[in-house]
Amino acid sequence: MNNPTYATALLAAALVTIASCKKNSSEPKPPAAPPHITSFSPASAAKDSTVTIHGTGFSSSASVSFNGKLAVISSASDTILKVVVPVGVQDGRITVKVGDKSDSSSSSFTYIYTIGLMAGSTGGYADGQGSAAKFLTPFGMAADAAGNLFVADLANSLVRKITKDGMVSTFAGTYKNNTIINQPTAVAVDASGNVYVSNITSGRIGKITPAGTISNYAGDGVTGYKNGAAAGAEFYAASGIACDASGNLYLADGLNHVIRKIDVNGNVTTFAGDHKAGHKDGTADAAEFNFPISVAFDAAGNFYVVDQENNMLRKINTSGVVSTLAGSGQKATTDGAGDVAAFNNPLACTVDSHGNIFVTEFYGGNVRKVTPDGVVTTITGSHSVYADGLTPNAFSQPYSITIDGSGTVYVADALTEKIMKIQ
Repeated sequence: MNNPTYATALLAAALVTIASCKKNSSEPKPPAAPPHITSFSPASAAKDSTVTIHGTGFSSSASVSFNGKLAVISSASDTILKVVVPVGVQDGRITVKVGDKSDSSSSSFTYIYTIGLMAGSTGGYADGQGSAAKFLTPFGMAADAAGNLFVADLANSLVRKITKDGMVSTFAGTYKNNTIINQPTAVAVDASGNVYVSNITSGRIGKITPAGTISNYAGDGVTGYKNGAAAGAEFYAASGIACDASGNLYLADGLNHVIRKIDVNGNVTTFAGDHKAGHKDGTADAAEFNFPISVAFDAAGNFYVVDQENNMLRKINTSGVVSTLAGSGQKATTDGAGDVAAFNNPLACTVDSHGNIFVTEFYGGNVRKVTPDGVVTTITGSHSVYADGLTPNAFSQPYSITIDGSGTVYVADALTEKIMKIQ
């Protein structure tokens, strides 16, 4: 086989093959198809549940979010993704992203809230872990920056503290023997960890330092309506209380039908309301409320008021204009937008990081959710599941509500003497 012609032919063929391989390897690959969601199930689920997403163009490097909140992917293929529902998802579309391409579902996912016990058992007074603790008519509540809860334990005349793991202790007060915080109704926490306590009966606003020292922050102990220096100011059934980012204090002065402000220099003024019971929107000084009972801020500085006797949720924007965000004025539990919705004796409110407002109802034992646009839904009942062996009537008389930095909502249920959590 020493044929030079044959050898030359073989060498030429080899060179052509190598060149062809190099040419093919340098050619750009066709772009991968973008992800596309065809369906997902179930359409609604609670935290830690698994949702299966069907489609095309998926991969193990994909990311999945529920209305902007990232989820953990438990398994992935080109056509199926299994994901774990994160805590506190907002209702909305599911999005799959692969590389710089993404696709969102054509329908919305509905988040089902899980309700469980944080602390408390039967009425009484006992510190301890979770269900070993006892309260007697827990009323107002607030969370600090670390996620600790402070509870106005009304009938015990104490302020209690609950750590994130459910350990209850007595933060301030002597059992049923206080002057400044006698039968406290609401609490608020500032950025320094000071706790402020309002009181319907005493006409005083108390201040408790992180070390537990109690002092009179505002009010002369006389029922009335007087602005000026904090020590000489007068209130009439002051209840809900909130701090703004600058440390100013705001409170719902119920039977004066106004919102009062206590600035950092100790001056008391009327923030909103004309001191007449009624319902009127407009500028803050001309607006009217009928027994405002709870107040809360959103991250943008808008101010929300539970207007109890009007059965409405009112809003005061950063320009000082008062409007009715939701509620027809009728006493009922009706979902819907704006004045189509109705509340049944609303008591307290809190605002999450998305601007949603959560409102408790005294009658019916409901917790309602109001979007920034005023759309009201009932998140208890068919929109929730119950943990720890609880039944769907876990809320009997939900008085107060607050939310921590992780998005967990807490409810003080005065009739069952428990502090519940919603995630």
